[in-house]
Amino acid sequence: ALALGLKGADEAFIDLGRQTRGIQRLTGDTAEDASKLVFVAQRSGVEFDKIGPSITRLPKNSAHLSDIAVALQDASGKTRPFVDVLGDVADYFQHAPAGIDKTAEAVALFGRGGTAMLPILDRGRSGIAALSAEAERMGKVLGQDDVDQVIKHITAQRKLDAAISSAKENIGAAIDPAYTTFLRGVAGTVGEVASFLEAHPLAGQITADVAGIGAAIGLI
Repeated sequence: ALALGLKGADEAFIDLGRQTRGIQRLTGDTAEDASKLVFVAQRSGVEFDKIGPSITRLPKNSAHLSDIAVALQDASGKTRPFVDVLGDVADYFQHAPAGIDKTAEAVALFGRGGTAMLPILDRGRSGIAALSAEAERMGKVLGQDDVDQVIKHITAQRKLDAAISSAKENIGAAIDPAYTTFLRGVAGTVGEVASFLEAHPLAGQITADVAGIGAAIGLI
């Protein structure tokens, strides 16, 4: 039980690290901010595979972002952290003017996956911040060292899988000639028996009768 528990804990860590790394690649944010976003999505009921396409789409809609007073760059022209931009967008959705179609707005900003982002956006910046703080309290926030360790683990696992696959292929190549000969022998024997029974119907009937008796008394 202890071994299974440790294995489950390791798998959970690797899964969180993999998702955090995926967010980092898309946003350029720190491991800490990326892992918080993973937690926010989970607690909001947003599937992880819905986040990636939405994150990729948002920066491409700078004109629409400007329409809702959200900037991708700060006053010095430096790209703002994605988490900050998301907070601004979330505040807009939380306090959206009456008559605004939130679904249409979400799709316009985040693409077809925008609808799935609504549970996060409706929380507003403060709601996202509250969940981020909860992630810290629960130990769900990863640092860059954690993410790097996960990458090493994944790389090692891939090498092991490749080695096992190669070993199986080599063993298969070594035993295949003998196994093929064995199969041919079995096929030949079966063929000979079938030919014999076809040539001697009485023997076939006796065999069937014996089999029937054996089945009836529980021997077969």
